[in-house]
Amino acid sequence: MAFFTIEKRLRSDGTARYRCTVAVKQNGKYVHRENKTFSKNTLAKSWGAKRVAYIEEHGLPEPEKEMKETLCYNCW
Repeated sequence: MAFFTIEKRLRSDGTARYRCTVAVKQNGKYVHRENKTFSKNTLAKSWGAKRVAYIEEHGLPEPEKEMKETLCYNCW
């Protein structure tokens, strides 16, 4: 089951930012988590609700494939 939380964070200049975390737990362990930061609490709430609805309708997103970078210094 997916859920979201919102955390208020203060920047160094004193302005507030809101970090929304969408997470999915299975058997007591996190199997998916994503964050996004917003300038307004209402934007964070709407994004969180939309992401939860999407995950519950379509399932968990596919994990991003790890891209390995190969460097070749002596190829010439």
